[in-house]
Amino acid sequence: MNPYEQDRVLHTYLLFHYGTREQILHGSPLESGVGAALSDDHFRFPVATVADTFHLADAPFERALDLGCAVGRSSFELSRHAREVIGIDYSHAFIEAAEALRDGQTLSYHRYSEAQLWDVLLAAAPAEARPQAIQFEVGDAQHLRHDLGAFDLVHAANLLCRL
Repeated sequence: MNPYEQDRVLHTYLLFHYGTREQILHGSPLESGVGAALSDDHFRFPVATVADTFHLADAPFERALDLGCAVGRSSFELSRHAREVIGIDYSHAFIEAAEALRDGQTLSYHRYSEAQLWDVLLAAAPAEARPQAIQFEVGDAQHLRHDLGAFDLVHAANLLCRL
């Protein structure tokens, strides 16, 4: 089974993509140690990778591709800067979650503190996003469909190390 189809992995990705710094560090030994010294961007990776790109670019873009989009957080950020965004991930579970968020749903997920202990948190699409500009689909980054067309920007953060 693809590990990215497991609920625990989905919940972890929802936490790291939509959770706050406090939610991510809660109960961790890093909460008052090294984690306290890290900048907020360390806890906002899916947002920061897009924001850093647009500090260097003259936006807006026509089309952006978020390859390896996971649960869609970077795609939502890209929608602020591109007229059309396509987010592609290999995981059906991740794409289903991203589509639910795009469609206005709030998703509950578990933040695990020990093996079988968890808190329930909520994920929602960011208010600044333009969900109508985003299309999500399941796909293989190494074998993209041929009719995707051209893109002005390709975001592939945290993908190459997993291929």
